[in-house]
Amino acid sequence: MTKYIFALIFFSSCTFKKGHPPKNQEREPFKILKEVVSPDKRVKAVLIENYGGATVANSFLVLLMRPNEIVEEDNFNLSIFTSDNCSDLDIAWKYNNDFSITFCYGRVFHFTNFWSDAQIDNWQYNVHINLIEGKCKN
Repeated sequence: MTKYIFALIFFSSCTFKKGHPPKNQEREPFKILKEVVSPDKRVKAVLIENYGGATVANSFLVLLMRPNEIVEEDNFNLSIFTSDNCSDLDIAWKYNNDFSITFCYGRVFHFTNFWSDAQIDNWQYNVHINLIEGKCKN
């Protein structure tokens, strides 16, 4: 009988750990870490942490979009940068059409060095994207 009580206490303490949401509450699928609008206010950059779940690392995405657009998971396939295990990840505009992604280290799965949109000058407004690795804060 003592074994069963001990097992019940042990398993219930593992199941209801502090900090985990109850099973009936869903966790947000992603978190916006930073939003930065270009100096000319025509493009918005968004840094996102996408939750991977129990068996997959969280990924980081950078999206460029029009300032009035809303970030949704449907937009994630249009990311200009996708990675995981990133450290010191940051985004910043240098000029209207010059954008930088900096990080210390991480695994980069996707990166593109330019961006344009049909609704901004009919594809003629091009953003040049720089990827800078090795900028560690420590």
